[in-house]
Amino acid sequence: MACVRFGSLIEYMERAMGYAPHTATERLRVARALAELPLIAEALERGELAHSAVRELSRVATPDTEEAWLGVTRGKSLREVEAMVSGHRPGHLPTDPTEPRLHRKTITIEVSPETYDLWRRMHALAAEEHGQRLSDDELIPSVFRRAYGGNGGGDGTPAYKIAIKQCPDCKRAWQYSGGRDIEVDPVVVECAACDAIHLGSIDAATPARTTTTVTARKREQVLARDGHSCTVPGCRRNVGLDLHHIEFQSRGGGHELSNLTTICDLHHRAVHFGKLVIRGTAPDRLTFEFRKPRDRRNVTDDDLPPGPPTPILRASSSRHRE
Repeated sequence: MACVRFGSLIEYMERAMGYAPHTATERLRVARALAELPLIAEALERGELAHSAVRELSRVATPDTEEAWLGVTRGKSLREVEAMVSGHRPGHLPTDPTEPRLHRKTITIEVSPETYDLWRRMHALAAEEHGQRLSDDELIPSVFRRAYGGNGGGDGTPAYKIAIKQCPDCKRAWQYSGGRDIEVDPVVVECAACDAIHLGSIDAATPARTTTTVTARKREQVLARDGHSCTVPGCRRNVGLDLHHIEFQSRGGGHELSNLTTICDLHHRAVHFGKLVIRGTAPDRLTFEFRKPRDRRNVTDDDLPPGPPTPILRASSSRHRE
């Protein structure tokens, strides 16, 4: 009998167990989440909760809040659980107010077998490029930026070419999309502000002077210094690149070369959403630490959630010392 080898657990679940790619990814995500949610895991084992309900609860429940979520979802249908979870972020209690920008949007498409094969190949190529499988939400903007010129400043302009507006008082933000405004997380604005064109107030009687976060000359200097590729150890991406302020601008970080580094759009979002922490000075004194934050928000050292973070990986950048 021939021995069949699989490159990953996802591949095994697809080929040997017959799961669709998205289903396999979700099953694995839930399994990992349950390792930190013992009460929900026990409820699933006893048959008190269906796996579909556990799948939704694992999106928002944390060790500190899982008991509260279990209490309000027992006896509820899947649709009721989905409605209760929607608009909440990890760490929220069921009684916390929902945030409109956290409501997920669903896209349903029908494609031919040939197009479906292309979709799967895109996922495989992206996974090989990033060293991990991307979610659909991560893959789509990555492909979009590559297809429509988001080349990370290769033409001397900022990487962000999407219209975003923000209220200066309440800090709520909206992205202009397809003829209407869609509310987005302020963290998206913080991420974009690292390398963007600022149009000023659109309500002013006299148009404001257009400015850029980083000058074209400085952008080219940083990209050339970093080899036109992401500086996160292990990442090989050379498209979809952003300039990132190591010390956030909101914390007083400036535009000097030592405070700027090149990272891909996916790692850039990871930084501003608290999953990746970059410290030090560019180019050769940087440290990178991947974390599992308890709360999905714009996280810095001073406002991390209570309790010690869980480091996943620590690495130092040595690419410039070789």
